[in-house]
Amino acid sequence: MKFDSQHTFFLTIGIGIITYSIPFIWNAYQEIISLKKKEVGNNIETILKDETYSRTLLAFERFIQYPVGVIVFALLVAVPFLSFGYGLIFLVIFFIYFLLMPAVFNKITKKYSLTKIRLMQLISEDGINLDKSKKIFGELWNYSDIDLYENFNTDFRSIFKVFSQEIDKLITRENFENKYPINLLDDYAKYLSKRNIIYLIVYDEVFPKILEWHFAIWKKEYALLGKNETEAWGHYNEISYRLDVIIRTTLERSLAESHAFSFFDHLKKHIEKYKNEKIKNHLYLESLPVYQEFFEKLKESPESYDIRNHYFPKEWKIESDTWNQSNMPPIVWWVKYFQWAHSRIDISDKTDHDLDAVTECLIPSVDPRAWAIILTFACRSWGGSAFGDRVKTLIEYNNNFGHGNRMIFDTWATDENMSKALDEEQIKGEYEAARLANILLRDRFSDIEKHIKELELQKNNYEEKSFEKNRAEYILKIFKKIEELRKVNNKQNPKS
Repeated sequence: MKFDSQHTFFLTIGIGIITYSIPFIWNAYQEIISLKKKEVGNNIETILKDETYSRTLLAFERFIQYPVGVIVFALLVAVPFLSFGYGLIFLVIFFIYFLLMPAVFNKITKKYSLTKIRLMQLISEDGINLDKSKKIFGELWNYSDIDLYENFNTDFRSIFKVFSQEIDKLITRENFENKYPINLLDDYAKYLSKRNIIYLIVYDEVFPKILEWHFAIWKKEYALLGKNETEAWGHYNEISYRLDVIIRTTLERSLAESHAFSFFDHLKKHIEKYKNEKIKNHLYLESLPVYQEFFEKLKESPESYDIRNHYFPKEWKIESDTWNQSNMPPIVWWVKYFQWAHSRIDISDKTDHDLDAVTECLIPSVDPRAWAIILTFACRSWGGSAFGDRVKTLIEYNNNFGHGNRMIFDTWATDENMSKALDEEQIKGEYEAARLANILLRDRFSDIEKHIKELELQKNNYEEKSFEKNRAEYILKIFKKIEELRKVNNKQNPKS
């Protein structure tokens, strides 16, 4: 066979195959184009259609359009110069590819056809740009847990797993060029009320992850203090604020919806892990947004008794026997408690049951009445009154908490034995209160001798068996116990 006839043969067969394949290629392309509809909005369905269109079109170009173009080019330019045998092999390969084109196209459309069922796969495996990711998560969080399953065949845990991967990638960057972490966390926090509390607090992949983000951002934020990087610091501060909101909301719902055990279990592990972390004298534990919220919500929780006696970690409680200046958790809880109590102690006749509940939880061994007098003396605003007036006010105006006694449960105890047990408990509680006054409020009682002298004088101004007389005598008893323990401590530790 001569060159011209060979050329004609290859060209004729090749053009015939191409001509026969054109309708299929055209119809396939039109099918892809039909996916691109002009729809208004940025909801999940629109994003899925747009992603399906762009991914299918790209695969069509890679596996059908470009290969066909290369084959046509080779047929017109290169094949005529091949030997008959090589040219025939080329035509056979081209023909086999032509036969496989429908299968290739079906594979493309099946693989890149995105439905709501495959939404998580789109985000986690293939990845999409951050704008679309934010819109998808924002819409998903707006669904209830039941609607998530019915519409997307998924649940909160599965979505959060993908969501946390996105946040992890964003907050580990050294420099921020956008506000996507803020936007993503904003949407998550906005719809927390739609989540079942079990999802938020029970499973290990959710609340512990939130706490880890809080620590990671705290490190970045406080590392920039004193540096001329206001914009970066402000960005971290905004993220920290969003995480604070999420943690507070989780705490409030955990206490209100009887899941305090899980909350404190996770928080205990987190605090134990980072209890000594500090940057430039800023202790991480002080930045946790849990203290005031816990103080405010404890009393009204349906699990208040169990929290005070079982769920709140014993290692955080404030007791004289275990007090250690190097053990940071109880120190921080004490500082936060004192700051909170300082604003609540006044001369009102209304009992502060929240303060009672928190005191019983945090400082369980003190006698309520003795501790109330000590804390009131340390915290009450005296309005710049003279020393004598301060003691007089302490006597004549009752404290607004600490009116009850610690409860003792003994089913078989007689009235006499129960009374004796209560007396013993009160004596131990008063002693513990005096010890803690010397440990925690030493500077507030630096003039204890003067206080005692003034009390001795002041009590004589009241009638026998009057409220003021009895109260003055009890305050004097507690102050003398503080003085006694202070003297003992000074002998044992002259430099303290």
